[in-house]
Amino acid sequence: MVRLEGERVVLRPLRQDELDAVLEARDRLGVGAPGDARARARLRRRLGRSGHLVRGHLDLGIEVDGRLIGEIQARRDPAQTLPPGVYELGIVVFDRADRGQGHGAEAVELLTRWLFERAGAARVQAGTAVDNAAMRRVLERLGFTCEGVMRAFAPEGPGRARADYALYAVTTATDRPVTEPPPPWPATPPAHGPVVLRAFTDEDAHLAVELGEDPYLAIIGSLPAHPTARQALDWTRRQPGQLAERQRFSFVIADAGSGTAVGAIGLGVEQRSEGRATAGYAVSPLHRGRGIATSALKALTAFAWTIPELHRVELYIEPWNTGSVRVAEAAGYRREGLLRSHQELGGTRRDMLLYAATRP
Repeated sequence: MVRLEGERVVLRPLRQDELDAVLEARDRLGVGAPGDARARARLRRRLGRSGHLVRGHLDLGIEVDGRLIGEIQARRDPAQTLPPGVYELGIVVFDRADRGQGHGAEAVELLTRWLFERAGAARVQAGTAVDNAAMRRVLERLGFTCEGVMRAFAPEGPGRARADYALYAVTTATDRPVTEPPPPWPATPPAHGPVVLRAFTDEDAHLAVELGEDPYLAIIGSLPAHPTARQALDWTRRQPGQLAERQRFSFVIADAGSGTAVGAIGLGVEQRSEGRATAGYAVSPLHRGRGIATSALKALTAFAWTIPELHRVELYIEPWNTGSVRVAEAAGYRREGLLRSHQELGGTRRDMLLYAATRP
């Protein structure tokens, strides 16, 4: 029986008492053949063999902190018409709140490694919709290579066009870089003074609208200027995925009393193996001048020191941005120099002041 344990994720057999919940989640997400009684009965029998590679199927539950959050499967001949040694992966995380935390990436990494080391895999492949940018980045970060696009590959639902799928594959265990899952999301929200740092929710779309009134933020980030309601919501929904996709914690700066979103702040930890992280922050134009950014940066920096690998947090600030300079200095960051023509923003090379804080 297969059971795989990672840093935060456990892949384990599904229990009989979980099958109804799994089938319900599949129906809700449109996975499989909802409403087909015979297909549902076959699926129930297959899931009942979870944890064993039987008839070309290996089904495992994804568990985090004792909770079942999704499922992952590997398929080979005869379940799929594939040559010997070739496996295809499928994964689903049931609830949006559990996505973007790196759980799916760790699950794919665990199962792929097991297939190469224990199941005789010569090739592991996975397909995903071409517009599923989050999953494509996960696969690429894990060393999978995009081999092409399968046009009109999968039905998207009744009355909808069939979707194009990108095919990704890795061919040997040594093809894949050694990857580390991102650090865990903080169990206790970082806080300082009047602010608390928390995860984004759909209710924070108003913040994106407010931030979009600052034209500079459209130059340095992914939020368009003067976003529509749809664009604001899309941007808000992308933030929880930043940790898994870009190794970046993306927090709402919230008023500690009301919980209202008043800004955003992030900590990029993709260089934590070298002891470094980067920070960036933005406060809604409606809430500036109240010390919110300084309090948020102090909270973020204190959180950074809970990540053992980190010894330094850096800020890059354009010289004209005296407000941001005051925030950095008030939060204890020291100026270390001027980086001339450091990066291109809005089609122009920009100088950047380098500020940094080091582990106390």
